Amino acid sequence: MYLYDYLFYKFYKIISIGTNKDVAEWISVILISLLEYFNISVILVCFDMFFISKGVAILFLVILMIINYFIFLHKSRYLQIIKRFSNESLLSKYFSLILVLGYIYLSIWLIFNTTIQDGVLGFSW
Repeated sequence: MYLYDYLFYKFYKIISIGTNKDVAEWISVILISLLEYFNISVILVCFDMFFISKGVAILFLVILMIINYFIFLHKSRYLQIIKRFSNESLLSKYFSLILVLGYIYLSIWLIFNTTIQDGVLGFSW
């Protein structure tokens, strides 16, 4: 759970730079849920198990968001996460930022190269 909390913290910090801090926790939950959905979709496509209709895919994404809401936002748990990780060193901040941005890039790259390129999600390049 430590890594999952840290991922939320880094998303929160990145989003807090460019947007209103009042919605940064919600955008972080949405972003984590979307990337999880991308990762699960890639795994299903790799094993030729992707047979989900668009309605079921949207429902699955909403379920991921609800689960992440209860993990991070319910009872303002995100404030404890922010407090726990706020004392990281400068080197750790930059190194972890590179890792998180790499995870985002890799997730998006994989979803485009495995699902959309092959027309699995109804799109084709």
